[in-house]
Amino acid sequence: MIIFGTKATRKLLDRGSFDCPQCNNTTNFEKRRARTWFHLYFIPVIPMQTYPPYVECGACKGTFVEGVLNASTGATSDAIRAEFETAALAILVRMAWADGKIEAEEVDAIEDVVNRMCAKDFTRSEIEAEIVAAKDSLDDALSVATRVGNMLNDEGKELIVNAVFQIAAADGDFAREEEDTLLEIGAGLGLRPAHVRGLVRDLLEQAQRPTDQPTY
Repeated sequence: MIIFGTKATRKLLDRGSFDCPQCNNTTNFEKRRARTWFHLYFIPVIPMQTYPPYVECGACKGTFVEGVLNASTGATSDAIRAEFETAALAILVRMAWADGKIEAEEVDAIEDVVNRMCAKDFTRSEIEAEIVAAKDSLDDALSVATRVGNMLNDEGKELIVNAVFQIAAADGDFAREEEDTLLEIGAGLGLRPAHVRGLVRDLLEQAQRPTDQPTY
């Protein structure tokens, strides 16, 4: 029997310390490059696709494009973090607007998710102001997601998709309009539709799993 398939590797390129724009700490990082290989009997033999290097924070495990290492302490690092946080809130709000209305449960979910995702604590009034602004904003979900996508590698982008799904499912109904918006956000992040659909399928299965079911 011939055993073959694909396998991803993540080669370590560098280590050091940097100012993490997500947890707002000066901490250790690892810079890695992901590559997909065709393997034969579990031995990588043919390189298939190489991805841009990414940086992983040793403290919060956030992942970023390698340009984050060019940010010095102080204003530059703060600006990168602030830009990410503002865009992350904007994405979550636009997801909530996908079906044309925002329920109270969705506002609660936005407040919970964005404040777990970001170092900044967004107040309820800030979130409600973004909700009002987004209703008539010229910035669609795709353009806002593109701003965030430029800061993250694939693993970070998957975290955003996970967060966006939580907002879409907060009212107990994952509507078709919400799925379309999530695919649009995924495209802005730079993820293929099949990749996003796979993530959504897994998230739906997790959401339908009994809460008292033991996990191993």
